[in-house]
Amino acid sequence: AASVDAASAMVSPLQTLPDETADTYTANSSYGSNLGALGATLAAGAGASGFAQGSYGEAPDKVYGFVLCRGDYTGANCADGLRAAFQGVPERVFFRKAGVVYYDQYMLRFTDDERSFASTSNDPEWSANNMNSVRGAEAAPRLMETVVKLMNDLADLAISSSRATSYATGEAGFGEQGVSTVYGVVQCRLDLTGLQCRSCLDGIIKQLPTLFMSNNMSNQEASLSRVGGRILGVRCNLRYEKDLFFEETRDTIKIDMPKNGKSAVFMIVIVGAPLLVLLILGLLLRPYIVKKVRESLLQRELVTLKKEIVNESDSRFSLFRFSKIRSATNNFSDKNKLGEGGFGIVYKGQLCHDQDIAVKRLSPNSVQGFREFMNEIKLIASLQHKNLVRLLGCCIKSKERILVYEYMPNGSLEEFIFGGKSKEELARTSRHNRRDIRRPSLSA
Repeated sequence: AASVDAASAMVSPLQTLPDETADTYTANSSYGSNLGALGATLAAGAGASGFAQGSYGEAPDKVYGFVLCRGDYTGANCADGLRAAFQGVPERVFFRKAGVVYYDQYMLRFTDDERSFASTSNDPEWSANNMNSVRGAEAAPRLMETVVKLMNDLADLAISSSRATSYATGEAGFGEQGVSTVYGVVQCRLDLTGLQCRSCLDGIIKQLPTLFMSNNMSNQEASLSRVGGRILGVRCNLRYEKDLFFEETRDTIKIDMPKNGKSAVFMIVIVGAPLLVLLILGLLLRPYIVKKVRESLLQRELVTLKKEIVNESDSRFSLFRFSKIRSATNNFSDKNKLGEGGFGIVYKGQLCHDQDIAVKRLSPNSVQGFREFMNEIKLIASLQHKNLVRLLGCCIKSKERILVYEYMPNGSLEEFIFGGKSKEELARTSRHNRRDIRRPSLSA
């Protein structure tokens, strides 16, 4: 009894529907005792097939009732759940002599009126829906069409001669707005004939668009269909969801399913997402990649140029790393600046082995292209003369164009040619000497 009480406390009904027109009874009455005894009998009988019906006691306290468990919820689970449910019935129906209690996986009905018990009506029915929905003038009707088609196919399967349970499960492909598959269940009481079952299911299938779809005539895009819903009755019931909620078997039908059970949207996401990521990364990294490729090609051409110069002109010609030049000039410090012109700036630098160099850093605004720069290097390297400053090497990195010369410690080339005098002073001396030559001698 303790385990039954625990089960009852754990599982709450979806809906309790007491018959407000029925008489009431007291807890310790004969009717109450008969209801408890009937519940125990029906629970035990439902364990095998999931359905049981019967009566208990004598008029006027005779109780009629039936129970039904979902087709994938049989055996001990079904029996234990029903046994716990019956224990809580009196309080749930406020001690009315008739009522229906719907649970997720089973239901029960009892009454003191034999005529209502034999009725062909599915009332009292109860419906509920999933709050999520598919929206749009085209998608919403398409989802409902998929649901209705699935339910009709399941209804046909439930009444087929090969079925003994009046229960059927199935899946239908959809593939829009996060709903890849629609899962559905239909079920009838086992005491109904095939025609009675189909008639009952037809009645609740016709209610699907009304209960679970909303058409907005003024704004079709606001139309919606719920992605899940159920209609429960005392003779038949149905349910559909976007997620699997029942136990699949080999009898579960599958209609309009994409290949491999995966929807087109799912396949697009699986294949397209990595491609989209790669595309975005490619666009973001494109400038960096192009820059690296360009620098690689430039370095390759510089290596070729070096080999030509070494073989033809100067075996001491070198290619310098930009980091090495920057370090030699103290990061192109103004203190190291030797001069500046339209071509750029010349810095004094010192290599790690104490060799002084002159670094000609071309202006980044120079219109000279890479090819012209390469030709200039080749031309300068081929000029060999004792009065010409020797080209030690070069450096190219991104927009940097750098020539590295041998440093002249004894002053400029102008001082080497004209001595300590300036060109202007030398010119005045030259003009004075010419006047002295033209002036006539007084002694003559």
